[in-house]
Amino acid sequence: VATNMAGRGTDIRLADDVLTAGGLHVIISEPHAAARIDRQLAGRCGRQGDPGTVRLFLASDDDVFRLAYGDQKAESIASWPNNRMAEARLRLQVKHAQRSIRQLHRRQRYQLSISEAQIAADMRQIGLDPHLDRVSHDFF
Repeated sequence: VATNMAGRGTDIRLADDVLTAGGLHVIISEPHAAARIDRQLAGRCGRQGDPGTVRLFLASDDDVFRLAYGDQKAESIASWPNNRMAEARLRLQVKHAQRSIRQLHRRQRYQLSISEAQIAADMRQIGLDPHLDRVSHDFF
């Protein structure tokens, strides 16, 4: 069982019977908003040259679609038929959704840095050191 964060420097040592059975099998039951997390989880199955497999399950009503596209388009995706063609389109939509969310997070980080720079400039203007003086955010 894994969460959406892969291990940090800890490899899973496989017993001999697990190795002969094919290694560790990782099941990803829902795509994460960040494709990087999905790749980290998938990478857990083949550490140190051990055998392993990974399986990703997709559903048209996964939260990644709501985050990326909003409720209306997510509902539209959820109504797609369940066939091979829809599966291929769904995989493509996951990639697009993850890219969209990554760009959204990048814009949010940029806006936050601008806001923090403005607060620091305002603090300097009134004679405070933004790195040393703590000021309530309600002040600004």
